[in-house]
Formats: sequence, structure tokens, C-alpha cells
Amino acid sequence: MTATIPVRISPYPAPRHVLGAGFDIALHEGAARAARVVPGAKRVCVVVADGAMSTAGSPVAFDLPVAGPSSSCQVWGHADGAIQVRAAWAPPALLVSRARVLMVPETPGTPGVCVMAPGDRLLVLSSSAYEAAPERMVRLLHEEPARLLAAEADDLLEGLFRDVPEAGGAVVTRLG
Repeated sequence: MTATIPVRISPYPAPRHVLGAGFDIALHEGAARAARVVPGAKRVCVVVADGAMSTAGSPVAFDLPVAGPSSSCQVWGHADGAIQVRAAWAPPALLVSRARVLMVPETPGTPGVCVMAPGDRLLVLSSSAYEAAPERMVRLLHEEPARLLAAEADDLLEGLFRDVPEAGGAVVTRLG
């Protein structure tokens, strides 16, 4: 007797996880390969853009802007939990902690700097993800921070990119 087990097949690849500098990064590269990670022991860099990138830089170039389109959001995470986010022509990242939800950077065109506590999450999404699913983003932003922190990073990405598999994004979780 043979048993059949139902399997759900996703139209896009499963999120890839990268560990570096005390962060767990769940990455959805998208069909356009619009998200990249450069891991390191002391620093990690996440770049999310609206189009394909030929390179995401190298660990040596962490103090310089990472090679990528000007419409990219670049996040540098340091082993002490400090992050710097640059998003001149891209949507800001969304920092989710137990107490609040905050855009980083708060002012477009300026670098945003803050410290993530263990368990905090940073959502970094391409503008095409925001534009393609605005109602999903509104629901996400209005949920309780504790609910966003409790969800599996893969589930968050799957829900966000269900209708926009070409878009890129990442969920960066501070380990601790």
C-alpha cells in the first residue's frame, strides 16, 4: 500500500538563510535576483534593489557604499547589534521591536543608525514589493509588533512575496 503525501509547491524558491555578525538573514532574492547578502564575522551587509545586481560588493568594501543600483536599500549590521541603513532612492527598512515599529532611516536620503536588541527584526523590501501588495503592507504595518516578531521569517517573506515573486527582500533578525 502506498500513501500519497500532499506537497505545496511554491512558485518561487524558498528563502535562503545566512548567518553573520550575530544576525539571521532570511533572504528572498526574487526572480530578478534583487537581494544579496555579504556575510562576515564582525559585519554583514544586506542589499535589496528593484532590479538585478551584478555584485553586492565585498567584505573589504563595508565602509564604502556597496556596488548596487542607486535605488537599493543597503543595511550594514555589526556584531554589537548596531545597524546603518542607507536608502536614498529606495524604501526605508522597517525596524520591529517589542515596543514599536520604526522606519530606518526616518529621513529619506540620510543614513539611519540604531541598535537592534536580540529578537528585533528589520524588514528590508524592494519598492516593487510595496507597490504590488499595498494592502498586505498595510496589514503588516498595523499588526502588533509581538506578532511580527513571533512569526517565522520564512512565513513573513512567503506572505509578502506571494504575488510578486520577482521582487526582493530580507528579514534580518538579531540573534542573542
